[in-house]
Amino acid sequence: MNYNNLDALIADNENFTEKPLDNSKNDMGRTQLTGTDWFKFNSKTVAYIITDGDGRIYLSDSTSYNRYSVLNVNQSDMAAWNTWRQEGAIGGIYKFVRVRWDGYSYYSKTSDECHLTFDVILMSNNRIYLYISDWPSDYNTGTCSLIWASSTGSSVTYTPTADGDKFTFIPADDNGTSWTVESGFNEPEYPDIRYLFRNSAGRIYSLKSGSPEVLTETALTAELFKTYGVDNLPAYSAYSSLGDLSILRWCEKDIGLSNEAIQTGQPAYMDVDTGDIDINYNVNRIWVDADSGLKFQVSFNGGTAYHKYADGAWSDATSDIADGNTAQEIHDIPMSEWQKMITDSKVRFRCRLTNTDQYLRYIQIGNQQDYEDVYGENCPY
Repeated sequence: MNYNNLDALIADNENFTEKPLDNSKNDMGRTQLTGTDWFKFNSKTVAYIITDGDGRIYLSDSTSYNRYSVLNVNQSDMAAWNTWRQEGAIGGIYKFVRVRWDGYSYYSKTSDECHLTFDVILMSNNRIYLYISDWPSDYNTGTCSLIWASSTGSSVTYTPTADGDKFTFIPADDNGTSWTVESGFNEPEYPDIRYLFRNSAGRIYSLKSGSPEVLTETALTAELFKTYGVDNLPAYSAYSSLGDLSILRWCEKDIGLSNEAIQTGQPAYMDVDTGDIDINYNVNRIWVDADSGLKFQVSFNGGTAYHKYADGAWSDATSDIADGNTAQEIHDIPMSEWQKMITDSKVRFRCRLTNTDQYLRYIQIGNQQDYEDVYGENCPY
C-alpha cells in the first residue's frame, strides 16, 4: 500500500499483514519478523527484525540477535502483547517496513498508566523513524537508545515524554555505520504522483465526486495528470464500472523534472474490493475470470469478516489477503455452500494484484438454471 507521507502511514492501523504476536503476552520471549533486502545497519543488511517483551528491537542480518545492533524503547522489565508488521511505499517511490510494538511498561501490569505503543519504521532513504503512539505515565524511565556497535561512542539516546512523540535516526552513510538522532520526522521531499484510468476502448477517465468522469483529451501529458489526476487510488468500487481498464501512473521523480516525465503502470500492489453485491436470488454458481495466481476472500457481512473455502467447509481468512481461493476454487464451491452463507442478500470479494501481469476481468454471479436454458444438455456447469 502506498502512503503520501509518514503521518498518513502512522494514522493507518488497519493494514498490518503479519501479526506473529496478537493479543498474547510476551514477557521473556522474542518475536522474529521479516526484515528487508535493502536496508543496512552497521554495514549489514537487516534481513530480520527481532523484538522482545522488554522493548528491544534488534536489527539483524540473521535469525540470531546482537545486543550491539538494537533500538531500545523504554527498555526495562516490560511485556509485549502485540507485535505487528506492515510493508509498502511512501510517496510512491520509498519502500518501508513498519513494526508495531504494543504492551505495558511493567511486566505484571495492564493499566492505562503503563500502556506503551510505538512504531519502528525502516525506510529506503536509509533512515529509521520512531513514532510513540502511547507513552506510559508510570514506569517510563527505561533505556531509550540506538546502539550500532560495541565500541565507545557507538550509540545515541533520545527522550520521549508524551503520546505522539516522533524521532528520526539519520545514518552518516548508506551502510549505517554511524547514527545521529533528532526529534520529529525528517522526511525527504516526496514527488508528485497522480493517477488516471483508461478503459479498453482507449478513453481516459478521472474521478469526480467519487465517480468516473471521461476526459476529452486523448494524449497523456504531465499537464493532464496534474490537472485531472487523483493523488490516491480509491477503493476499487469507485472505478469498477469502467470494466477492463489500465491504471495510469505519473510520477514527478525529481522535483522540477520536465513535464515529459510520464510513467504508466500499477503501484507495487493494489487491493481490490468489490464492495457489497446485492443478491435477490439463490446463488448456484459463481464464475471469476481472473489470473490463476490471484486468491480471493469472501465476505457475507459487509466486510466485517472474510472467509475462504477448503475441504468442504468455510473458515475465517487471515488478514493476509493472499490467503484465499483461486478463481477455479471459487467456481467449484457447491451451490449449497453459497446458499448457506448468503443470508443477508449480499456478498463481496477482495484480492490483491501484485504485478502488472495479473488481472481480474469480472465476477459473475448467476443461477445455474440460466445457463442450462442457454446451453441445454451441453451446459458445461
